[in-house]
Amino acid sequence: MFVTCTAYLPAWSRLCRAFKDHEEEVKRTVPPDRLLVYSVKEGWEPLCAFLGVPVPDEPFPRVNDTNDFHHRLHRLHVMGNTAIAVGTGLLAVVAALLVYLL
Repeated sequence: MFVTCTAYLPAWSRLCRAFKDHEEEVKRTVPPDRLLVYSVKEGWEPLCAFLGVPVPDEPFPRVNDTNDFHHRLHRLHVMGNTAIAVGTGLLAVVAALLVYLL
């Protein structure tokens, strides 16, 4: 769903490879007792244990999840299409005015 145009696939592939390479470099060079490999899906417990702090009494925040991201992406796509349509409409109005005035 992210990449819909095959022209972007080589760049996307390079970006993913660079991210994975960096991640592996960090894992190789940072001492294990100083590195937390963590997913937010795990919640408070592993994060708080690593930091040596108590687990908060409130639930772990669940914002910017996949559904939220896709909803925002869709809105941006719609807004972009709207901006193109409005820009095209304005261009047509300006062209019509120039034809009328000249």
